[in-house]
Amino acid sequence: LMPAVSAELFGIQKVGSILGLLYTSTAVGNLLSAPIGGYLFKVYDSYYLSIAVAGSFMIIALIFLAIIRPPLTNTALTIPPEIHEYDHEYSPTSHKDHKAIAIEVSNQQIQ
Repeated sequence: LMPAVSAELFGIQKVGSILGLLYTSTAVGNLLSAPIGGYLFKVYDSYYLSIAVAGSFMIIALIFLAIIRPPLTNTALTIPPEIHEYDHEYSPTSHKDHKAIAIEVSNQQIQ
C-alpha cells in the first residue's frame, strides 16, 4: 500500500527515494524496539514502560500526520518527460494523447 499511496501523493518520479526513506526508518524502528523493550522489561520487571514508550511514539507520529499536508498539486497525474521519450520509441500510439487512448480503450470495451 505504501508504494501506491506514495505514487499518488508525490508522483511516480519520487517514489524510489520516498520508499527508501520509509522502509529505512521502519527497519531502524524494528531493529531497536525489541532490544530496548527487553532492556526495559529486565530493569523494571514490567512491560508497562515499553508499552508507554511505544504509545508515546505513536502519539508523536499522529501529531506529525496532523501537521504535515500532502502537496496541493496532484503530480501523479502528470506524465514525466522521460516516459514520453521512452513511449515514443517503442509504442505506435505515442503520438496520441493518453487521455484519448484511455477513452478509445474504454469505448472498445463497451462494444
